[in-house]
Amino acid sequence: MQYPNGLDGQQLRDQNYGFLDYALRNTPLVINEDGRTQLENSWNKPDVEIPVMVHQVSSMTQGAMPCTGADTPITTAMVTPTFDAFHSSFHMVPRESRRNMISYDEELARKVHEWEMGAALYIDQAVRDAIDTAKATTSSSNYWGGYFSVVGDAAQITQAQKKDGLVYMKNIFMEDQFSEINFDLVGSHSLNSEFAYWMNQGAQNGENLTWAYNGIRMYGAHSANVSTGANATGYMMVPGSMGIYGRVPDHYRNNNPAGTKEFSVYQSPTLGLPVMVIRGTACIDGQTVTGRTYDGATKQEIITMGVSFCTLSPYKGTRTNSGIKKLDIVP
Repeated sequence: MQYPNGLDGQQLRDQNYGFLDYALRNTPLVINEDGRTQLENSWNKPDVEIPVMVHQVSSMTQGAMPCTGADTPITTAMVTPTFDAFHSSFHMVPRESRRNMISYDEELARKVHEWEMGAALYIDQAVRDAIDTAKATTSSSNYWGGYFSVVGDAAQITQAQKKDGLVYMKNIFMEDQFSEINFDLVGSHSLNSEFAYWMNQGAQNGENLTWAYNGIRMYGAHSANVSTGANATGYMMVPGSMGIYGRVPDHYRNNNPAGTKEFSVYQSPTLGLPVMVIRGTACIDGQTVTGRTYDGATKQEIITMGVSFCTLSPYKGTRTNSGIKKLDIVP
């Protein structure tokens, strides 16, 4: 029987990378094109420093206008993104595929996708950790620590509060000066089971709760960690709360060889980021892969793929009531 035949469809299923997906969609809201160009050109240079302005409110003096006044200078800061890098390799032996039911191209495509799944999980976990680091630790709202108890910087939404808990969360964002009406809720897949009933109470139901859940988009991630004792854990975020950027050196883009190595760039549809690729060859004993005693020296292809990336969260400074709020659904 030839391949593909569909029998391995469930075996080859992918995960959900909700944190990575959020970062990819929101990157243009976090850093503009000029900033992304600086990041792209940061190879072999000192660390990129991105200037930002610090929030401050001018103090007012009651009374008539004076002839002179004191200066109110602005305060600035510098943000230095931290890049992470990873890689993994796999081998291809063209001779092995000549009498195989699975072709060379099918094997190569599968190995590339398996690499992509491992890379996507690595990055999804990195984005998850960056979001957790950037989450709010305080709020100007009395609901934070009042209506909701807060444990580990996460609002604890009880079963009794679940019906309209996200309405109170929206109000918390408003009191923290976020006027957005659209939110992303990214976290464990169990969030869906906790909120599905209430989110689907529309105009044709006995109680219409559309008003409470309008503008909230929910995404699951297999890498999400559920807090101890909670049924579900997630991060409710305003647009532009986390981004991601991948960079590639010029010699990969120019396809310049180095000795027996070939350099190239693969734009991964799974990662949404550029992937560095090094492709080389070696001579091996063909018997070790084909099991045929008459096979001798044969070519082995060695493919190494890697990514250099940084997560990008909006500058927080001393404003600890950020646009990322962690929440737990508790029994």
